[in-house]
Amino acid sequence: MNPAETLRGLLRRWYITFPGVVLAIAVALAAWSHVPPSYVRNSTQLLIPGKDNIPADANPLLYLGGLSFAADVLVRAVGADSSLSEIEKEYPNIEVKVTRDGSSGGPFILITVTAPTSAEAGEAMDSLVGQTSSMLASLQERQKIIATNRITVVPVAVDDKSTLQQRNRLVATVGSGVIVLALAFLLAGLVDGLSWRRRLEPDGDDGLPDSRGSNTSEVATDSSRSIAPRGKLNRAAQRASADVKVGLGEEESSPSRPSP
Repeated sequence: MNPAETLRGLLRRWYITFPGVVLAIAVALAAWSHVPPSYVRNSTQLLIPGKDNIPADANPLLYLGGLSFAADVLVRAVGADSSLSEIEKEYPNIEVKVTRDGSSGGPFILITVTAPTSAEAGEAMDSLVGQTSSMLASLQERQKIIATNRITVVPVAVDDKSTLQQRNRLVATVGSGVIVLALAFLLAGLVDGLSWRRRLEPDGDDGLPDSRGSNTSEVATDSSRSIAPRGKLNRAAQRASADVKVGLGEEESSPSRPSP
């Protein structure tokens, strides 16, 4: 079936396709209003070595090479379920991702917060930034590291505005609308196909289609129409031949007259 025939079939079943299109639009609008948008905030933090680990009056940013392992430990501690449970209780609809920036060789810690509102994203990010600093201090205090030798963490970049993301919303809207529309078109095609099948079904033995697709009843009717004139011609010829035979018989039976 080519696209033109498919389109004609859908138009013939407009009482199915038109309500299906309306229902698909309604479902898509309901999905758009039901699924909330997402607001994302990112922050980047950097580990700084302690004063005893660098020369006096030296730039600490030049001595970041040995802090990558410490950054990995801090990421594991901050991103653990036990650490995030308190924030998730306060903000149950947020999603938090804590990773180390693998694209650079420095000890950068990346935090991403996804929340249904911009306010929740900002409050959760502030809590996580503070929790990172307190978690690092707690880890070093357990190891009884002196204050001048402790690593510190400083914020490098923290988003003050959330980024609006509509991806999940668009996927839900388009997906629900397409599914309903596809079901409506499928139902219309099925009904149209069954209707054509009923039209092509024979009404008993007289309506059986032959190998060329025509009905035997129609062929029989046409043949009977063509045979009827031939029958009339045959009967007329028989009558003419009978009259001739009768005439010949009368001539033979009549007496011959004597010649004068």
